[in-house]
Amino acid sequence: MKPLSRKAESSILCPMFSRLGYAALAAFLVISGCGPSDSRKADISLKGKVGDTYRIDLNVHSTFLMPAQEKSPAINEELTMTQTKVFTCTKVEGTKTTWVSKSEKVTATGSGSMVSQAGSLEESQRDLVETVTRDAQNRAQNNSLPSAIEPVFPNRPVSLGDQWRGEANLQGVKSVMTYTFEKFEKVNGKETAVILSTPESPDIRVTKPMRIWIELEHGWPMKAEALLEIKNLDFTTIFSVSLARK
Repeated sequence: MKPLSRKAESSILCPMFSRLGYAALAAFLVISGCGPSDSRKADISLKGKVGDTYRIDLNVHSTFLMPAQEKSPAINEELTMTQTKVFTCTKVEGTKTTWVSKSEKVTATGSGSMVSQAGSLEESQRDLVETVTRDAQNRAQNNSLPSAIEPVFPNRPVSLGDQWRGEANLQGVKSVMTYTFEKFEKVNGKETAVILSTPESPDIRVTKPMRIWIELEHGWPMKAEALLEIKNLDFTTIFSVSLARK
């Protein structure tokens, strides 16, 4: 019997090496994050029962870029506020929940003309108690515009990459927001939905993407971060905010 030629030997071994090669490549792709995407859906909605309580620490820093005037140079003024708020669910009616928020601690500092503004802000927020009723989509029933870190939730379960829209008040500028469900992520052992918030206003430039981590069990915020540049009527505000659940 003649020995196999090099060509014949190669044709017999190649299929086996191909299968091994594809298996190794598939394993590499899965390990490196290029495997099948997460097919789960997220039901992001606000839920609560009477007595539920959570706290958040809020940090806001604003730099006001004042343009030069006829007899005065351009100046920057700053305002910083830190606040701890506690939220308690006091009433449940179907999918609507009523929440009482109380400011437990607040400090505000400023420079230039913002010194007096900081004092007024600290005084107005100290021991402030507010009551608001929200629906499952986190919309306030008094029709007030939410802040940048209070996203409107979708009215349906969403998959990774799904988008929806809502409105928000960003430092006095009303903006339509596009919300994108980015990913699932665990924060302090809690499963969260990471929501990317993108303002559509031409007067707002996003320096650091606005993200909010929403706990899926209740729809409560776990943390948030953003850095925006907002053009107001007579000045530009560089606005940064961060939030953390206690």
